[in-house]
Amino acid sequence: MRNTILKIIVIFLLLDLSLCIADSENWDHFIYGGRDIHSIAQDDSIMWIGTDVALIKLNMNTGSKKIFDKFNGLPRCPVSAIEIDSVGNVWLGTGDFWSYEGGNGLVKFDGENWEIYNGNNSGMTETKIWDLLFDSSGNLWIVGGGLFGCSVIRFDGTTWTDFNDPAFPNRRAYCVEEDDLGNIWIGTAGGLLKYDGSKFTLYNTQNSPLISVHVHDLIYSDGKLWMGLFGGVVCKEDTIWKHWDFDDSRLLHSVRSLAMDKDGCVWAGTHEGLTKFDGTSWQQDTSSPVSSIWRLYFDDKGDYWVGSYVGSYGLNKGLYKKHNDKWTYYKTSTNDLLTDQINCVCAKDNIRWFGTSSGLLKYDGRNWYWFDENNSILPYSYIQDVEFDNEGNLWVSTVGPYTTNESPYGALIKYDGSTWSQINLGNSGLNTTYVHSISSSKLGMIWLGTDAGAACYNNGIWSTFTTANSEILDNWVYDVCPLESEIWFGSYYGLSKFDGYGWETITSADSILPNTVVINIEKSDNKLWIETRAGLVTYDGHDWVTFTSSNSILPDKYYYSLLVVNEDVWVGTAKGLFRYHDCNWIKYYADNSDILGNIISDVASDGYDNIWIACPDQGISVYNDSTVISSISYHQNQRIPQKYILSQNYPNPFNPTTTIEFAVPEPQHVKLQIIDITGRLVTTLVDGYKEAGNWYVKWDAGDYNSGLYIYRLQYGDKHISRKMLLMK
Repeated sequence: MRNTILKIIVIFLLLDLSLCIADSENWDHFIYGGRDIHSIAQDDSIMWIGTDVALIKLNMNTGSKKIFDKFNGLPRCPVSAIEIDSVGNVWLGTGDFWSYEGGNGLVKFDGENWEIYNGNNSGMTETKIWDLLFDSSGNLWIVGGGLFGCSVIRFDGTTWTDFNDPAFPNRRAYCVEEDDLGNIWIGTAGGLLKYDGSKFTLYNTQNSPLISVHVHDLIYSDGKLWMGLFGGVVCKEDTIWKHWDFDDSRLLHSVRSLAMDKDGCVWAGTHEGLTKFDGTSWQQDTSSPVSSIWRLYFDDKGDYWVGSYVGSYGLNKGLYKKHNDKWTYYKTSTNDLLTDQINCVCAKDNIRWFGTSSGLLKYDGRNWYWFDENNSILPYSYIQDVEFDNEGNLWVSTVGPYTTNESPYGALIKYDGSTWSQINLGNSGLNTTYVHSISSSKLGMIWLGTDAGAACYNNGIWSTFTTANSEILDNWVYDVCPLESEIWFGSYYGLSKFDGYGWETITSADSILPNTVVINIEKSDNKLWIETRAGLVTYDGHDWVTFTSSNSILPDKYYYSLLVVNEDVWVGTAKGLFRYHDCNWIKYYADNSDILGNIISDVASDGYDNIWIACPDQGISVYNDSTVISSISYHQNQRIPQKYILSQNYPNPFNPTTTIEFAVPEPQHVKLQIIDITGRLVTTLVDGYKEAGNWYVKWDAGDYNSGLYIYRLQYGDKHISRKMLLMK
């Protein structure tokens, strides 16, 4: 009967593989807490930080922090607003500023449990929330809306009042504030709303001195209502309106956030930086490390907090605090993953290298090491691609900033493990240093796809292939796939092949490629996989097969990365990670798996059955087909163990799942096997290289009979064994 049920389940899943849910035990993560600071609130010694992907609890006394995200209860959405009620509950508004889609509603967190309010379980009719306010009567005001509708809701703890007044503008509400008379003021994208307890009044450019209808932030103090506008700052005191704009301070263009310090000075955070009004004039704070500011906040000690926003393209993104003229940076991650912008991944000998927008990152299983302009010869921090050659040298492509009037430029770097060397136009045969991709051939050559053709490095000799000396279809070469007998080139206008004797070119006009732009080429054991901007193509030497949105679950566009390993094909897109396995497509995305995000910039294998997945704005996900991520220590911050340890499994007895922990004092190839009482091998849980550290494996014995089993850890010519009891 059990096997029959399993067969039915398998058949059901095969009916729609796009909904296939991956077991959470197959995933591990290196989470980045978010680069964009949307909201800040204080509760005694605790600072709550809302980012584009998480809620961060920062203890100012101990310096400890905890990240709450979708893996521990928080709905998947930017935390756009935070309010603390009188008993310490944390209330969150969620919403994605740049998305037309809604947020995930109102969230209440009591320190242990999460409660979500939306249209299904409350009077909430809008799930996209931009600001929250507890008024003097204890009512919670919830404002927000989409790009084409303003939403104002009041919750008194029991009753939800959804206001839908004709005075409302047809654009969303950004912020809410209360004055000392109990009036509620709401800043919207269509003007300033006032609620006097009975009716709403709208102030806009037609009936008031407002010079912009986009009211981004509000603060009220000493009878004055301050407004941060798209066109400057306005102060309203009774019937008097005063306005400051670009002429008063070059920073007062688009004011996103306002705050008042203990001296009564008003601070404005803008697209261009930070500026202060001392009652007479506006003065720029040139010490601010953040150029584009989304959120300002003064804590009860008078220190001010500054957070970047999504439009910030500088390196200093994130959360900063200023105390006594000294700036402190607060990481929004719980590990040394200092950026969310992971562009590329490669691995060798259980060492992983990540190219990011802020430098080159190395991870050896225990520690993270950063290389950038400050501690290496890397001239730029943006890493476009990384690859190892056959001799173990790491090749790195970096890209420098450029304007619309300049051509893109970059640098090519080689690292042998101790020495960095730069390859430029003067010491090589390159005719450009802007390198899209780096590929290593089995014959020991390094191939580069550049903006000026393709280049090959072979034992000190450089060769270049361009439209002038070859049949490459375009000089903008995205990828090169070197095989033993032929070289494939993916360019902006199609696919080219050179077999040493002649050329063959393929474009979309040949009815083979779904799109002319070929961005990645990979080789499996029996076929070539070609990724374009609109789908995939395979070639087995005779036949071409196309996979697009019309005949598979693949998206119609937004393709970024391609990996072929063990005959599985992994495709990274802006709409999830797709896997071609046993002639079927499986989709992994945030709602059906534990992958961190839906945008996949790169995918790589480390040779230990781990698939490393770069998720921009989120962090790094790791997937393994077994029930253990085979190279990730779960106690990375503990001391290195002094000896090999095989702990007693727990629970024991068990039914049907148990956890086995073991410790490795030095890098070593280990095996962890299950044996029955007759000495027959039941299964192998671990068989591979392990860094020094503490590890665990979860074994599901659902398909095995009750009885006594032996689990054995083997290292070198020695082993440790223990017994466990399966009781069904």
